[in-house]
Amino acid sequence: MTPVAPDRGRGGVPRLAAVVLGVLTAACAQAARPAAARSVAPISPATPAPSKGHTLVGHVSTTDCGKFGTYDIVNATVQVRDESGSVIGSTTTDTQPDPICVVSFHVPGLPTSSSYRLRVGYDRGPTYTLQQLRRADWEVSFTLGEEESSATTMNGNGPGDS
Repeated sequence: MTPVAPDRGRGGVPRLAAVVLGVLTAACAQAARPAAARSVAPISPATPAPSKGHTLVGHVSTTDCGKFGTYDIVNATVQVRDESGSVIGSTTTDTQPDPICVVSFHVPGLPTSSSYRLRVGYDRGPTYTLQQLRRADWEVSFTLGEEESSATTMNGNGPGDS
């Protein structure tokens, strides 16, 4: 059996090598041109899309917090409703209490509304006005199972305060 010689292009260079050489030559020629003359746009780092609306940060505890008392607030659904009762935002609470008996949540993208009524899991939470949340820089803290008046914004204002 006679071995088959590789197919050779111009000047004895294999065709694959000729193609690779051609691609490299074109790439080098493109790189040597001034940036304004290049057809390829420079790569820029990705910028995150701007956040729309408000982000509510909350810290919730429960009155029956004991050895197993946080089960109903850990990884619980949080809903935010507007003055008409429509859900305008939702998230889940953290999976680990920190400190014990307190879990946090973040609800991004809330539209402007005159009031924000919270619900955590199966429990009704407090209602805040737009002015209260603005003064509190959109951070609240409350305990489920207590009267609504015990909820406060992080600056100490309760839901009934103006």
